[in-house]
Amino acid sequence: MRISKAKLRQIIKEEVGSLVEAPSSRGPRGTEPMTLYAKRKGPETRRRDKDRDVVRGWLDPDDPLVTKTSQKEPEPQDPPVDSDKTLKVDRGEETHGRVPSRDHGSEDFLTTTNFNKGVLFSALQRYADENDLKVEEEPIGSGLYSVVYLAYGPEGDEVLKITAHKKEIDAYEAVKVRRDAATSEMPNAAKALPRVYDTTQLSTEPVKLRPPPSARFPGHVPQGEWTYQPDAEGKPYDLWVIRMEKLQTLEEAGYGEEIRSDIFGYSGARVASPQAMIRYVENLFSFKNFYTSLESAMDEEFFEKILSASSGVPLGRGKAIMAQMEKGISELKQDLVSKIKDGTLVPPDAQVKKGEDPQWALVVDQSKSPIFLTQLLTRGLNVITDRLASLVKDYTDNEELADDLGIYARQPLHNKMKSAVKMPQYDPKTAYGAAVYQSNTGATPPPEGKDLESQVAQTFLTRLRELNKLGQATDDSSLEMSYGDLHGNNVMVRENGELVAADVGLFLVDRDAQTGALMPKGLSERKIFERMSQLAGIILK
Repeated sequence: MRISKAKLRQIIKEEVGSLVEAPSSRGPRGTEPMTLYAKRKGPETRRRDKDRDVVRGWLDPDDPLVTKTSQKEPEPQDPPVDSDKTLKVDRGEETHGRVPSRDHGSEDFLTTTNFNKGVLFSALQRYADENDLKVEEEPIGSGLYSVVYLAYGPEGDEVLKITAHKKEIDAYEAVKVRRDAATSEMPNAAKALPRVYDTTQLSTEPVKLRPPPSARFPGHVPQGEWTYQPDAEGKPYDLWVIRMEKLQTLEEAGYGEEIRSDIFGYSGARVASPQAMIRYVENLFSFKNFYTSLESAMDEEFFEKILSASSGVPLGRGKAIMAQMEKGISELKQDLVSKIKDGTLVPPDAQVKKGEDPQWALVVDQSKSPIFLTQLLTRGLNVITDRLASLVKDYTDNEELADDLGIYARQPLHNKMKSAVKMPQYDPKTAYGAAVYQSNTGATPPPEGKDLESQVAQTFLTRLRELNKLGQATDDSSLEMSYGDLHGNNVMVRENGELVAADVGLFLVDRDAQTGALMPKGLSERKIFERMSQLAGIILK
């Protein structure tokens, strides 16, 4: 269909004249629309208005998907002031900044540690003054997302964690709610969580991101090495403070490397004390660990064949095969312990010179390379598997069964024995934790609390796993949770000896809307997914 130019101009004029302009600074207060024109509404317009009413009830009034009307917006009201809390101010990005969220593996990753220490302490000092606290100027530690300070309050020592990452504060607030609920419903499990007293938003003095002073070409310096420095021409940045109980490290509490080995094992990647290595060897090469790992790693029928494959008289635990294995494992263990005590092996990366420390002496024969513990552990596990296959062959004359044991059961048995003396970083009973565990160990079955050799580790893991049932115990699904990111620097101790998962920033406290799986705060796309899903529902209606 053709249309005249005059008709086209008329249509354009009517359409432009019907528009309601967005608020601009031209009005007396910068809020009145310039044009107030009542648009003639046809069927299509009335249908869109009906849809807008639905959208308006779901979306935020400031959402760009909500069509603005010509009605004057109400005058903004000051938020009520809570005298018991530090005032939190809503800030715009043009006046306040936030540390950008990036992949921490990238060169431009920025975190709380990129702030000048004086800037952090200045912001923290304002909080301390408002809350009758004295704060040590030098931090006592730092992690990927936060810096930790020691504080003295009216009721004793406390810890203040300052962070530039909102997801960190969200996770602590979520865990605080869950600990309060667990204290009444499952008090023993609640002991594994830290006491969080307060979380508050702060603001820095005006700062700018600066390269290192020595950098000749700032553009070639990874941004992760830059620092937020005081600058009158800069802008304040958002920070948050977490006020919580003071805890001790494992070493400060007198637990030492032995308990660390009981909980986290020994990967061979770090230098450990002889006492810690001995404890790990004793846990790994216990007959109990061998037996339960063999039962777990093997097919039930296969395991029963091994137990029944004996013409001997039952001795001690099980048939003759198991009695021989218990004896052999005990001898192997004693041999490894003797080598550690004699200083004839050293851990990887140990920077030790002859005569520096007798406990860490290299092998006597300097012409030979030092023997690493990890090498001996691998040899020891192979000795166990070879010995078992040999006994099965001797007692049954079943070469096929012995060969299958030596070939197909070797790696599953080794993996299970190693996993049984180390707490998983995330709980494999959750979908997220299972994925992390599988990526680290393959198809190895995860340990149960009873599988761990250390009673301390058993109790700690049992308490943490009990928290998985918090939602069920309180009849509130929003309180579901699971522990996460458990490692040697994350486990601390109260004065009464209780183990605590001190850093809860990566605990699983969120539900992914798409998969329903528990996720750490800020790692799921839950909010975005829900928003788009709801919008799709509106459109489909």
